[in-house]
Amino acid sequence: MKKILLLSFVLLSAATINAQFGINAGANLANLGGSDATAANLGADKKVIFRPHFGVYYNAAIGDNFSIQPEVGFSPQGVKLESTGITGKIVLNYISIGALARWNSTSGFYLGTGPQLGILQSAEAQIEGEPDEDIKDQLKSSDFAWMFRAGYDLPGGFGFYGGFNLGLGTIDDSSPADDIKNRVIQIGIRYNITKGKMKEKE
Repeated sequence: MKKILLLSFVLLSAATINAQFGINAGANLANLGGSDATAANLGADKKVIFRPHFGVYYNAAIGDNFSIQPEVGFSPQGVKLESTGITGKIVLNYISIGALARWNSTSGFYLGTGPQLGILQSAEAQIEGEPDEDIKDQLKSSDFAWMFRAGYDLPGGFGFYGGFNLGLGTIDDSSPADDIKNRVIQIGIRYNITKGKMKEKE
C-alpha cells in the first residue's frame, strides 16, 4: 500500500512539474450556421455578434511536445439580426467544458484540437423596441462542439491564441428540429500563473 501511495505521489509530482495553470479572456465572434439558419427562418439577416469570454485551464505535458489542456469557461454566443425595420440579437450564454490535445513547439507556438461541451445558462431574443423574450425552453440544454486552436506562449507567462469552435449538432429543441448550429471564432490572451512555457521532459 505504501509503495502504491509513493508511486502515485511521484507521478502526481511529475505531472505538476510539467504543467501550467492559467486564466484566459478574449472575444467571441459568434454566428449561427446550418441549413435552417437563414433570413427566412430567423426573420432577419444574420450578422456576427461580438461578445467577451473568459475561463481557466490546466495544461499538462504527456510527452516531449504534447500536452492535454482541460478548460472551463463562460462563453457568450448567439447572433446579431438586421433587416428592414428590425434590429436585434439572439443572446446565448454557455458554461463551456473542453479538452484540447496540444502539440507544442520549443518556440512557444502550439496547435490544439478537441471536444467541448456547452451547458446553456440563458437564452434571450432581444429585438429593439420590444421586450426581451426568454427562449431557453426552445433550445437544447447542451451543445457539443469541436475546437480548433492555435496560439503562442511567451516566456514570461503571457500568451495569445485564436481558434474556431464548430457546433456539431442543432441547438433547436423543437420537433422536428431545425438545423441551426453554433459557430464561434475566438481570439484572446492568456496568462500561465504557475510558470512560463512548457518544459520539455528529460
